[in-house]
Amino acid sequence: LATSPDAPALSVEMVALASGTPWRCTVTRVLDGDTLECAERTTSVRLIGIDTPERCHGAPADLARTALLR
Repeated sequence: LATSPDAPALSVEMVALASGTPWRCTVTRVLDGDTLECAERTTSVRLIGIDTPERCHGAPADLARTALLR
């Protein structure tokens, strides 16, 4: 599940929950409604406080992922 190749890069400023350290994420892939892959990290990033269905939940998860891709 990758973002559209012709879509503009999405850059988001985040704060790490454990350390409180701010950092920037250039989104390279949306895994589901609350999980992203960032160019600056080797692991996926889970967004806290966003309640979305997981990919295994079918159509509702697809709708959440589609909303993030807009």
